[in-house]
Parts: sequence; structure tokens; C-alpha cells
Amino acid sequence: MRHRLFDHVQPEMKTPPIRLLAQLAFGVATMVIAVMGWELYESKQQLQQSSARITHTYDVLRAIDAVNLQLTRAESAQRAFLVSNRGPFLT
Repeated sequence: MRHRLFDHVQPEMKTPPIRLLAQLAFGVATMVIAVMGWELYESKQQLQQSSARITHTYDVLRAIDAVNLQLTRAESAQRAFLVSNRGPFLT
């Protein structure tokens, strides 16, 4: 028993034309490329932000090391002064 659902449709209308399929495929491919481009842009932005944060962290660590070095030198000079009671150590 044959269904009569598509009997009113012309035979050439049952399958979409190749041009329509090509346009649809091109549209889908364009959308995929656009989404991938956006994701790549977002990833690049996140990478730049992470890199800036890492650079800032290393700058802070270098500053802390410099302060620590100065404190160590000041403590050494203070000990030398207290032991020798001579002023040149406190320069």
C-alpha cells in the first residue's frame, strides 16, 4: 500500500536542488569558520591577560627580593655597628 502523502508534490520537488544544498553547505561552513574565529580571538585575549598577570607577578617577586636584600644589608650593618660601635657601617 502506497502512502499518498507526497502525491500532491511534483517529482522534481521531492529532492532539494544541488544549488540549494551547496548554498546551505557554504552557509554552515561560513558559520563554523566564524565561530572558530571568535573562539580563537577569545583564547588569544585570555592568553594575553594571563601573560600580563604572570609578568606582573614576576615584577612583584623581583621587588620583594630587592626589599629583602636591602633589609638583609641593613641588618648586617646594624649588627656591625653594634659590635664595633663605629659609624661607617651605617651608611
